[in-house]
Amino acid sequence: MVDKNGIEMKKGDKVMITGAYFKNDNGLWKIEHAPGDPDWFGKYYCLHRLNKNGTESTRKDSTNFWPLCVFANGYKKRMEAKAHNAEHAQIEVIA
Repeated sequence: MVDKNGIEMKKGDKVMITGAYFKNDNGLWKIEHAPGDPDWFGKYYCLHRLNKNGTESTRKDSTNFWPLCVFANGYKKRMEAKAHNAEHAQIEVIA
């Protein structure tokens, strides 16, 4: 999979997510696992949140996936978030 600039994403890359429905999905992330890795059977990218200084975060919600997965209690809110993310959320590899 490629980012918004056409750069191939791989394990270990630092990426910036913008335009997500929930603001805690936006920010700086590190790709921990990528599809095709021998130690990963998922079809999504597994991301781990990074702090502003580049160190790994220890927050309870420091794991995410790309394409963004929506975990919400209400059906309506979940559908709104999925539609918004499909249209507006972008990922970019940070050099």
